[in-house]
Amino acid sequence: MTKPSLPKGGKPEGNYAKIPPKGDRGLTRQNEAADILAEQRYRIIMLDEFDNGNGYGIAPKKSPDFIIEGQVFDCYAPNTSTSLRNILDTLRDKTTEQARRIVLNLNDYPVEKRAELIENLISQTHKDLKYLNELLIIEGRQVTRAYWRFE
Repeated sequence: MTKPSLPKGGKPEGNYAKIPPKGDRGLTRQNEAADILAEQRYRIIMLDEFDNGNGYGIAPKKSPDFIIEGQVFDCYAPNTSTSLRNILDTLRDKTTEQARRIVLNLNDYPVEKRAELIENLISQTHKDLKYLNELLIIEGRQVTRAYWRFE
């Protein structure tokens, strides 16, 4: 289980994801997640993305986003209209190829649908999400551990 180890109000290490001139909501939320995790006492290193992988992915050509307290995590930020099925499929793919631990930034996801989403994801940890080891949720400026697989 990944636990914060630093004083509150920290800053992430590494390089922020580069946002293209026309913007990229997902990368913006990824950078936001790094800031929030650091503020909430987590030691976080932002990993650079490379075409042939950054060396931390489950699959060699994948590039997970963060190292948090020594553990590899990938970040995902569904938008307001992403279906529950698409979120589940995306997380299944990420935990199979990128990282077994996920940071899920829900700041664009409808507040009224969040509890149902989290409940559904946790119910899939022995099915579609059988490789998920840990799920950290970001809502606003808060971080919550929604799931942790005992190792």
